[in-house]
Order: sequence, then C-alpha cells, then structure tokens
Amino acid sequence: MGKIRHIRLRRRIVSILKSFDGDNLPTAHALLDLLLESGMSPKMIGNPNRIAQLCCKTKGIGSVTIKTKNCGGDSYTADAYYLESEEAFNEWVDSKLGG
Repeated sequence: MGKIRHIRLRRRIVSILKSFDGDNLPTAHALLDLLLESGMSPKMIGNPNRIAQLCCKTKGIGSVTIKTKNCGGDSYTADAYYLESEEAFNEWVDSKLGG
C-alpha cells in the first residue's frame, strides 16, 4: 500500500479533535486557526478547503453540518468535524504505512 501524505498534519488534527465535546465542534476555518496556534507551519497546513478535504478522506474523522455565524454576524452552514474513532484512525494509518 502507498504511504499517506501529510500524516503529521492528520495526526495533529486528530489530537485537536480529541479535545472537543459534541456541543462545540470546529469547522475547517476553526481547525486551521487551532493548527496554527499549535505551532504547525502555515505552508504545511494550507487553507480551510485543504483541511476539509483531509478530514473527509481520513478514517475515524466524521462531520456534521451546522449553522454558524461569521465575524459580521451573518449565519451560514458549514461542516464541523469530530473524532469518530481514534482506534479506526490508528488502524487506517497502520494499514497505509504497512504496519
């Protein structure tokens, strides 16, 4: 099997998602800010669309559509991400890395 691209970024996303409960889930924009705060390089992180794509393609990360507000107070819908199963994520990583 081929190696997973961006494994460090995915692991950091999973570690951030572990700290959230079911009531206040982060969107891709919020995850980007949290990744930057955690010390990751902006070049490695990319943009919110990239974060969303990685979350959608990563086993063990789930999403729900929520209604949220931007800084101007306008409401919009966005996907929010949560850790479905850390075990499923770890098994997926192991299978991709040949472990």
